[in-house]
Amino acid sequence: MQRSEEYFSNAAAELSKRLTDGKPCPVAAASIITPASARATAAPGTLYSGSKRAYKEAREAQDKASAAAQGALSAKMLLRQRDAARLRQKSSLTMRRQSTARSRV
Repeated sequence: MQRSEEYFSNAAAELSKRLTDGKPCPVAAASIITPASARATAAPGTLYSGSKRAYKEAREAQDKASAAAQGALSAKMLLRQRDAARLRQKSSLTMRRQSTARSRV
């Protein structure tokens, strides 16, 4: 999907080089009133470097989010281990109390 967007951006940039005020567009056959946007007239290499930078930024954000998720999972595991230890301790105390109560009877 991203490649097709890049292809159309580059195609638009190439077509915009052929546009002139007052002459019909070769694609739409409409008169051109103003030149194409600066992004469409940018050199294809510029579009590629911008895409490359956006990809790098998105990848860094994904890595940060992944690290945060991993940290949250680790914290959750630690909490579960702590809760399990507390339950074992509570269970052990209950069993001792029951054992002591039986021995007194």
